[in-house]
Amino acid sequence: MSQPHLPRWTCGWNRDLAKPFPCFGWSAIGFLDVGPGWALLIALLFYVNPIGCFLPFCVATVFHEMGHITALILLDIPPRRLRLRLGGAVLETGPMNCHQEFICALAGPAANLLLLPVGRLWPKLAAFSLLLALFNLLPFPALDGGRALSAALTLWVGSARAEKIMLLISILLGLGIAILSLWAGIVLHGGFWPILTAALILLRVGLDLFPR
Repeated sequence: MSQPHLPRWTCGWNRDLAKPFPCFGWSAIGFLDVGPGWALLIALLFYVNPIGCFLPFCVATVFHEMGHITALILLDIPPRRLRLRLGGAVLETGPMNCHQEFICALAGPAANLLLLPVGRLWPKLAAFSLLLALFNLLPFPALDGGRALSAALTLWVGSARAEKIMLLISILLGLGIAILSLWAGIVLHGGFWPILTAALILLRVGLDLFPR
């Protein structure tokens, strides 16, 4: 009996490989596709560089994506393209079943957690690696935690019920994050960064739930 595949809207890795992919940004070696939104975000981070986070953020991000790619290679699934957009990174791959999707989704946060022992030598790298792992483990369909949860639910209750459960989780969690970010930014005087972080999360979720 073949294993069920995840519904398309929960898929973090684009499996529609036969359809031509338009490149709106700079491409390197046909694999890395950097969109203008991502380039602008990185340039802004480099310019502002709050608490010296630019370099540790970049290193933590590279380790995160390498975790996904390593899992794909070990499972004999070809990684096709890594798209970097304002809403985050999307890795295009060959077809995966739910077990493979679960493993590959969690491989990115696991790679970040492997960097924690360097905390004594580079505390900021360990801190940003932990934050990146926790961020990606949020149970949104657009993030690694959501993909892993969706894969598990699809195996447990079927794709139709899994889709409904993930949609409900996305709505409730999205509202919660929006309220908390406004509270942290305004009431706790956290400034611009909590609101920006929440906006990026909701943007990524919206693009994944309602693709054009």
